[in-house]
Amino acid sequence: MARTRKRKRRNSVKGCQDDRPHDGPPSKKGRTQRESSQQVEPVQTHHAVLNQFYSQVQTLRHYVLSRLPPTSRLRRKKVTAVGIVNKTPDSSTSDMERSLGVLLDSILIGIPKESNTLEENRLEGWKSFSQKGDESYVTLSNGVAGFVETQASLIEYVVRTLFSREKVSIWPKHLLCDGYSRNRGLGLRLIRPNPHVETLKEPPWPQVLALMGESGERIMIDLLLDCAIFVPVKAGTNNFCQISGKPLSDVEALSHEKSGEQPVGDSVKAPSTIVFVRNRMLYARAALNARGLVHFGLRHIHVLNRSPYNHLDEGDESSAETKRRKTLQNEAHTLRVMIRLKD
Repeated sequence: MARTRKRKRRNSVKGCQDDRPHDGPPSKKGRTQRESSQQVEPVQTHHAVLNQFYSQVQTLRHYVLSRLPPTSRLRRKKVTAVGIVNKTPDSSTSDMERSLGVLLDSILIGIPKESNTLEENRLEGWKSFSQKGDESYVTLSNGVAGFVETQASLIEYVVRTLFSREKVSIWPKHLLCDGYSRNRGLGLRLIRPNPHVETLKEPPWPQVLALMGESGERIMIDLLLDCAIFVPVKAGTNNFCQISGKPLSDVEALSHEKSGEQPVGDSVKAPSTIVFVRNRMLYARAALNARGLVHFGLRHIHVLNRSPYNHLDEGDESSAETKRRKTLQNEAHTLRVMIRLKD
């Protein structure tokens, strides 16, 4: 018995063609490409002082994640997960990984507004300086010892680059250049040890370089040349010490006029707006007595000397009228001091 042929409905075919321009369901790859094209803004860290001098302040972990290429998905996962204690009982974290995680989360990176990270000859200069091959396959478990030497060579290359930027008579304004001097055209020589350089050579800084993989050398060079590194201080709360970058005393504070922003009424004023009359505070003339010698203490015309406070002792057997008179006198003197403070 012959099978009956099914007739095709023209309306349904046209409707499918209109609703779906391509055969088959939309591919997930296109959706992934659209999502990956959207750049994620870097995570900012708020600090009361550093945010007044740097346009961006990030932790070391967020800085490394923002500098890694988008294709390095495995490296991003490693940087995100290293040093983080998992709640699963089977997972174990070594002491080095914990110290590496503390370093990544506690150190702050100050990124200036004018950054020279677009220099193309940095990586080429480093390759000619180090004369090394590709070591991107090295991981934390099998090659950290080799990165100790690489970290030391990177710091030496950064110091030489900083000196080559300046003229012969100008000293580079960078903390890593402290203790180095030009050796009459024969390179550099170390006059005294630099504690900041020694800190960056010690663990876990080589482990940070190994963690970043193939892009680690480029990121480390940009970090040491362009940014400022601040390590936390145990004493006090939210205190940091700078170990790399241009000294904070030489960095200009970000002003609202240069950035084009209008200052708000409740905004925090810059420290430069505070005026200290140093010639009156630190260089005032000393008071002399009748014999021409220096008179120590406040002058006799000072308000505190002219309005003394008379103490009322509990064992004083003076009359009630005398106590009342001293009380009224103390109140008058206190009022006079308050008037002077108001002026």
